[in-house]
Amino acid sequence: MKNIYKNLMLIIGILLLVPSLLSAQYTGGSGRGDAMFQTQSDIPLPVSLVNFEGIYHNGVIDLTWHTASETENAAFRIYRDGEILAELEGAGTTTEPHSYKWTDQYVIPGRIYSYVLADVDLQGKETKHPELKIETKVEGVDLDYTIGNAYPNPFNPVTVVPLNLAVAANVKAVLYDTAGRRIRDIYSGQMTAGSHDLKINGADLSTGIYLLQIRMNDAVHVQKIALMK
Repeated sequence: MKNIYKNLMLIIGILLLVPSLLSAQYTGGSGRGDAMFQTQSDIPLPVSLVNFEGIYHNGVIDLTWHTASETENAAFRIYRDGEILAELEGAGTTTEPHSYKWTDQYVIPGRIYSYVLADVDLQGKETKHPELKIETKVEGVDLDYTIGNAYPNPFNPVTVVPLNLAVAANVKAVLYDTAGRRIRDIYSGQMTAGSHDLKINGADLSTGIYLLQIRMNDAVHVQKIALMK
């Protein structure tokens, strides 16, 4: 009977110990036979994001965000309407707060843009933050001008963008490649009221897609043009 009682007590002790072992996760040891256990609730998040905000001014949208801490954070990715716009370097592993800023220069007045921020760890795993998805409405202005589409488009080597101004305006047109690199200034100065043709000559450019940004007073217009040689 004593042996049966001892065996019964031993079985009860094992049953009480098993749940605590199952609720822990083995994370490695020092090589001397000791081991460390960590519960799932103790695993830190890759990025502790404080806020993510966007503001429109002077024809661009400034995106800012702040982190309280970061763990193995290689980079941040910015999505607009489901497409990646940019990737910025993260702070790695840190318990210090960090601030970030990125400017979206290709916006059109009167449209709504939806941004999502994602972080990427050192293993390449991406974590999006949908709860911080924002919609920034770019308020339109009282339009006293019209900007037509480039024609022809695709073109080789010259295309024309028609402008019609009800009143004189300060106009600046710049050509960029799809990576955001400035190729050349197309026009910069005061335009009188009336009809104008903005000419883009791509004779010395490579075949590809380009972005034409036209800034008229405080409004910005962007359109894609394709050079086919």
